Amino acid sequence: MYRSGFRIARLLATAACLGAAGLSPAIAQEPWQDRFLNPAPADGDFLLPMPCGAQMSFRRIDTPVDDPGIGALADRRVVLGQTFGVSTDDEQDGSLGRAYVENTRDAHLVGGLTDEDGNRFFYMGKYEVTRDQYATVMSGECPNPSMPGRLPVSDVSWFDAVAFTQAYSEWLLQSAPESLPEEGDEMAYVRLPTEVEWEFAVRGGANVAEDVFRQQQFPMQGNISDYVWFQGPRSAAGELQLVGLNAPNPLELHDMLGNVEELVLEPFYMDSAGRRQGLPGGIVTRGGSILTAETQMRSALRIEHPFFNARTGTATAQDTFGFRVVIAVPAEVDEQRVVAYEQSWDQIASFRLGNDGEGLVVGAGDTPSQPDGPSDGPIEADLVLPDPVLSEDVAGLNPLSALRQLASVTESDHLAQTLTDIEGIIRQEIAERNQVEARALNAAMYSGAVMMRKLRDDWRRLQQVERASETAEGLRSQGAEHEERADRFLEAVQVQQGVYDISVRAYFNVLVQTADDYTQSAHENQLAVLTREFELSGMETFVPFAELFTAQSIDYRTRRVLDRDFYLQQILDR
Repeated sequence: MYRSGFRIARLLATAACLGAAGLSPAIAQEPWQDRFLNPAPADGDFLLPMPCGAQMSFRRIDTPVDDPGIGALADRRVVLGQTFGVSTDDEQDGSLGRAYVENTRDAHLVGGLTDEDGNRFFYMGKYEVTRDQYATVMSGECPNPSMPGRLPVSDVSWFDAVAFTQAYSEWLLQSAPESLPEEGDEMAYVRLPTEVEWEFAVRGGANVAEDVFRQQQFPMQGNISDYVWFQGPRSAAGELQLVGLNAPNPLELHDMLGNVEELVLEPFYMDSAGRRQGLPGGIVTRGGSILTAETQMRSALRIEHPFFNARTGTATAQDTFGFRVVIAVPAEVDEQRVVAYEQSWDQIASFRLGNDGEGLVVGAGDTPSQPDGPSDGPIEADLVLPDPVLSEDVAGLNPLSALRQLASVTESDHLAQTLTDIEGIIRQEIAERNQVEARALNAAMYSGAVMMRKLRDDWRRLQQVERASETAEGLRSQGAEHEERADRFLEAVQVQQGVYDISVRAYFNVLVQTADDYTQSAHENQLAVLTREFELSGMETFVPFAELFTAQSIDYRTRRVLDRDFYLQQILDR
């Protein structure tokens, strides 16, 4: 197999390569203690070996996709950045002018790794790379692990960080390939995170609700000083701190904000009304540092620096520059994935209009007639099409396929290019609409699951109040005190009955609307996404309700019979 040959070639070259790097192919010493490498162990830590008996800890970052139905090209839309000009706080901390740098924008990502259940994810370094870890890879000698060596490596340039990822990846591929994840025919490697990966992770990823994800900082229990090293005597006091001392974010990542500002992979881009402007700039650091004020600490914080220092004539490096790494793989990992991408390319922009989900098609009656004479427009002047324009094979195709067919048969290069451009525009708009619809269905199913549980709980409270009211009614004749108590319980029953009735109406409104608007396959795809999101955010108890909501929605869509009593009994039995 390809991978076996790859390994053999790599291993045959190991001794020579490692010798050139000044590293022994054997582990140089006993494994280091956790306090030097993983001071805050947690379930799910993924460990990679390093030279000299060291290790690096990673956390899995799940990226549930918005629409699994489109196949290999599915990804996850996220809203990054922050909104400016909403409050006077922006003006007070001087950040109002940062809108062109940190304004909210849509971005997309998906992890390159896939587990046995088809979930997509990547790994991110649990801590900032430390001085000792950096030395094991870059110095050619094995340091003695120490507490000072647990400080984040600093005063490095972007080129230094990239050189580290190259050297570490080559060491792993040559000395410990069995420790690396695989995807298709490719083995994983280490690189700097992209800005989207970094900000998705610092905000808590899919482990937090969307409203929490968009907040200025990830959720913290207690004081910010328990999580972040910032400027001032009540925090870092201008000194770098050992990694892992502070509490982690919801993904168990430490020091994502503060300590060293972290270098990322791609160059800096400014924001142009919600999208990246086309001018690539210098290097980017994220997360602030020990010199950043507490009021400036935010997940959206990003700063540009030049690649080179004009004064020194060297690559830019600062005392507060550091980095963490991710484990990633190429996109086209094997021929099977390439074929899946090709199939997904057609699926991603499929029309999904109407209750049958089949969408629009072009039939024989759609064939345009030939113009009677010359036209003033440049496109019409080039119009040279066979007669009939649409063959029998084209009839029944969706508009995208029809445009492609027309472009292939016209004798005009100009018209063919115009039709191809139109196809591209329509394809993009349909794909964006489909993703919006997928997210809307996800939100509807989330609401349905939550409302279903509330409906059940409202019913149980109603039953409790009714039983108490019946007891009070039995004592009504025994005096004024009992009569007043019975009246109060009767009123409570009426109030709780009203609450329950509202819950029932709201639930069935959502159920019917969702069933009407989305196909069975769309329901099933989003159930898988929502289940994973509930699991990641610690809301596993809502999964059975999401499953029941999906089953009831599909049942109503299929039979067109709203069996309220049966549906309610299913809910109350949960």
